[in-house]
Amino acid sequence: MPAMPSLGDLDFSNLLDALIHEQRASFVVQSPAGLEQTISGTPIKLRITANGWSVQIHSLPTTEPVTVNVADIHKVMAATESEE
Repeated sequence: MPAMPSLGDLDFSNLLDALIHEQRASFVVQSPAGLEQTISGTPIKLRITANGWSVQIHSLPTTEPVTVNVADIHKVMAATESEE
């Protein structure tokens, strides 16, 4: 099993809470080009494979979930935090 990505404790806790309770969250993700982007949506699946950790996020208006490498996530904010 691969090592856990370097995501802060609070951010990982927010990710798990959103996943378990099927709640929306905002994810600050670094793109392959090195730019940060924010994805808002509901995490629907956390996958741990030999290649690493990834999370599928259902983000409106897309119908297909977006797969994000957990190592590329810099911050996870609960929906209530991101609205403030």
